[in-house]
Amino acid sequence: MKLHISYGRGNIIHNTSTNTTTWPYEDLAEKTITFELNDYPLTNKFIIIWKKMWENAKLQEGGRYFSQEQSVQTDVSEESILESRRHHNSLIRELQRLRKAPKVNKQPPIKFDTPDSLLVNELDPYDRCENRFNKGHHHFETQAEIWQNSHIIKNLDMEYYFKIRNMLAELNETCHYNEQEIHEGKHEYRTTLKYTYLSHDRKPNYLRAFNFEAELQNVDYEHFRFQDNDPNVLWLDFATVGKCLTEVALTNDLNLLHSGGVTQQTKCRPWIRYSWLPGDPNILEKYNEWIINNNVKDYYDLSAPVMTPGLHPLGKCISHNFETPKEFEEYIKDTPKIVGAELEVHN
Repeated sequence: MKLHISYGRGNIIHNTSTNTTTWPYEDLAEKTITFELNDYPLTNKFIIIWKKMWENAKLQEGGRYFSQEQSVQTDVSEESILESRRHHNSLIRELQRLRKAPKVNKQPPIKFDTPDSLLVNELDPYDRCENRFNKGHHHFETQAEIWQNSHIIKNLDMEYYFKIRNMLAELNETCHYNEQEIHEGKHEYRTTLKYTYLSHDRKPNYLRAFNFEAELQNVDYEHFRFQDNDPNVLWLDFATVGKCLTEVALTNDLNLLHSGGVTQQTKCRPWIRYSWLPGDPNILEKYNEWIINNNVKDYYDLSAPVMTPGLHPLGKCISHNFETPKEFEEYIKDTPKIVGAELEVHN
């Protein structure tokens, strides 16, 4: 089984945007990268979900809504951090305004509060603001899930729904971007691709959102691992609200650890990521050291399959052999927008 990701012309905003595309979905491909998928149990679940989603989306011309999110994170510099924080704070202030505003196009005002305590330092890029970003990450992901469910139930105006949904998604992006340390001169180009789809309730084969996801079983964690030295791996994205233990360790989020709020990956959705960046050969050693130093075994059963660190590898790029993110970015520099994604079944 092969997965083809096609690129075409268009504008992509790095680090702070999800670059959301909605139906109609046009394939204007000029360049394509191809991944050969493995035969692991969780990969087969992913394939089933992907095929089911696309078959229904095409049948129903996007249904109630179909969206593609293409998030790209690049180099972490002093200016890029400050730019992301300015955007982060502007989104918070806009959500605060919308909460106090009268009904918009007869749509109800948003009910959740976004307090000033989540605003971050826009002047000093070396002030990590870890506590604020950690709290913000939990808040924005939780509210995004609630907001999606409210759309399913209340059938909100699509434009209004996407406006709030995309703001919450972008806040989540800025939180993740600021988890990284500034490293001038180190090049990165990490892509996360997410598809979300709700069937139309008046068209045939109506399926709810949960029909396009699957719960993970113990066997599904068997192949979870950290990024190794191969930069051409395709990964299943996290697809679960919250922060897993590896991310908690990366961000040193001790408040979440001590409160029992760690959330391991429990769902498979048609979400993927790839980075063309070799992994840190010492990452497992650093992770285990953090586990010991913070007595994590007192809070969680680390022997449980769900606590296996890392992500699930879906496959490997076979069309190209990009050794660095810079090589990949050069390849797509004139065609940076993802305009197609298709599974090819072996004959």
